[in-house]
Amino acid sequence: MEIQASFHWHKADMIEALTQIYKVPIILDNVTRVIALGEMWYGLGKQAKNLIFVNVGYGIRAGIIIDGKPVLGHLGLAGEFGHITVDKDSCVLCECGNYGCLEALSSGNAIAKAAQARLAEGGASALREACGGHPGNVRAKMVADLAKEGDPLSSEVFDTAVEYLGIGIAGLINLFSPEAVVIGGGVAQAGPLLFNRIRKTVMDRALGMIRSGVMIEPASFGAKAAVMGAVSLILSSVMNLNHDDRIHIQPG
Repeated sequence: MEIQASFHWHKADMIEALTQIYKVPIILDNVTRVIALGEMWYGLGKQAKNLIFVNVGYGIRAGIIIDGKPVLGHLGLAGEFGHITVDKDSCVLCECGNYGCLEALSSGNAIAKAAQARLAEGGASALREACGGHPGNVRAKMVADLAKEGDPLSSEVFDTAVEYLGIGIAGLINLFSPEAVVIGGGVAQAGPLLFNRIRKTVMDRALGMIRSGVMIEPASFGAKAAVMGAVSLILSSVMNLNHDDRIHIQPG
């Protein structure tokens, strides 16, 4: 399996490498799609066979479940949601080499960089004290925390990023008509500050009949999301179970 992601790995055969160390069958998939499987089996999937998990952290990716089955795509790379263009005139360069990608404007890394740039330009903000006077120390969590406290610069940076994210999610809803959109990753820890803005943008931009009744909720398992997804991946791959034959496992 070839992996190419934010870490710039190319032609890395992970299954072959791991097989040399662990003498057991190796099942490998993208963490975002694995978490989406966990949501389908044990989270919001109890209410929805059509859901999308959006992972918003250093980058942005989507795990798409339609009729209880993950969407893989021709090369198994479906879900590169972060690399749709949401601002063709943007001067912000994405790590993929394009300008105006959602990931370059809305990821945790993007939020931090946007705030760093504003501070470097001399913008007044409580962020300056929070980062010890060194803009390069700013992180997305600082921006979100100070936005909650009403810091104008932090609020503007965070709100702009989340509006782009909401525009992207509205597009996903129009395209796939899911019953639920689940959002996880570090940026999702901002809570209502993030979710209220996304819900408003979706209401403004997604088609009325398609958006009606769509749940937009935080991931079900927090830090255990990937573990629950890994369990789901094994059950799906080894035991050939499907969405209707789930074994009910209570996360410890």
